[in-house]
Amino acid sequence: MTVTPDSGHTANVSSVIEIGSSDLALTFDHGVRLTIFGQAGKDVGYVSNGVFTKISSVCAADSQSVGDALSAGGDCRIDVSGNLIIWTKHFSSFVTYTQTATPNSSVQYSALPLPSHNLALVGPDNQVGDQQLGSRAPDTTSIASFINSETLSVKSINRQLTSRLKGYILLQVQSHGAAWYLDPVSSKKYYLANGFTAFQVLQQFGLGISNTDIARIPIGDSRQSVGAGKKTAVSKFVVGLKGRILLQVQSHGEAWYVNPVDGKRYYLANGAAAYEVMRNLSLGISDTDIRKIMVGTLK
Repeated sequence: MTVTPDSGHTANVSSVIEIGSSDLALTFDHGVRLTIFGQAGKDVGYVSNGVFTKISSVCAADSQSVGDALSAGGDCRIDVSGNLIIWTKHFSSFVTYTQTATPNSSVQYSALPLPSHNLALVGPDNQVGDQQLGSRAPDTTSIASFINSETLSVKSINRQLTSRLKGYILLQVQSHGAAWYLDPVSSKKYYLANGFTAFQVLQQFGLGISNTDIARIPIGDSRQSVGAGKKTAVSKFVVGLKGRILLQVQSHGEAWYVNPVDGKRYYLANGAAAYEVMRNLSLGISDTDIRKIMVGTLK
């Protein structure tokens, strides 16, 4: 089964469910609920007469009334308790899949020579740690317990919210300022407990970039507060890198964070600088909202 990925992405099919016929249209007056177990957070679409159509509309709720309100032949999707729910007024071959961003040919990727910078990050105890990256493992038991608790708190995924916040550093303001990085590629949030886990984030998500290309991204001033309303026009090149962590592989592996609000890069030089970046560029989020975003695990 072949699906059509979003622009700049490749697709990997996870499952195919054929209900009815992909060649013969079968429609209904009332909405029909389909449950695809364990597929929450994945993209979904259907094939009819050999043409793939992505289901991008998110259901307002998981209810019969919402299904019945769909237009003729319409459909929508919603994640509930780890499962993917489709409300539809037609049967066909439904496909779930994941997408991976296609590397930008103008950006140079390579094995990442990671810098040994200091990062000061806010943990669940609301304390700011300032330790050499990779120098000492944190209390993995308490971190794992916190991550597990947050994972279990995610009952459904809000794809629209996740898409809107991709690349942001989120501060869980109702949970002592716990910090999360929402990776724009995997659409999962990763807990930034302290400098050691920040090193893991750099290692796992750091994107190598040449000196020539990084020079195309303007440098931001972390001493000035960047508000959500101060968005500025940026080039298509920068748009593709918003929210990414970049490493200057042709220099000494200097780390930069591209702020998704203003499209500028901010230098993660040491603990004080990283704390300033978090304070000025992070986005506060409630427990209710952040628990609608899938939790990821650092390798």
